[in-house]
Amino acid sequence: MEQKKKYTLDSTVYVGNLNYKRDQEGLKKLFSKYGKVQSIKLVMEPGEERSKGIAFVKMRKPEQAQSAIKGLNGALVDGRTLKASFALTSEAPKRLPKNVANSSQPSEESSLQTKDEIKAKKRKVKKGLGELFEYLSSKS
Repeated sequence: MEQKKKYTLDSTVYVGNLNYKRDQEGLKKLFSKYGKVQSIKLVMEPGEERSKGIAFVKMRKPEQAQSAIKGLNGALVDGRTLKASFALTSEAPKRLPKNVANSSQPSEESSLQTKDEIKAKKRKVKKGLGELFEYLSSKS
């Protein structure tokens, strides 16, 4: 039987909708206001020296990650509205304090889903849209 992988939260922050010119040093300055930055993974276009506008920033403590998310999610930086949330990881967190909660995400328990469960939800949505389009086309 195939073992399903569970995803958990740790102190890594997903950052999306970054300006393509923003580099690792600029990200470090941006996140240092909220705590100690341990590492930054800026996702780059393959074969180019241009960012995809996505980064993963690992903070020292989950509380610092929560603070950064609170301060940066929806913030206008370099002319773009940032998206910031806890990054999902397949490793168990070292510790996630009880007071860390992200209002833009479901609770930790409800966000622990397997890839199969996520795919099943996507299939249901597609099926539902197909039925809707079929219904609308029969009306005309």
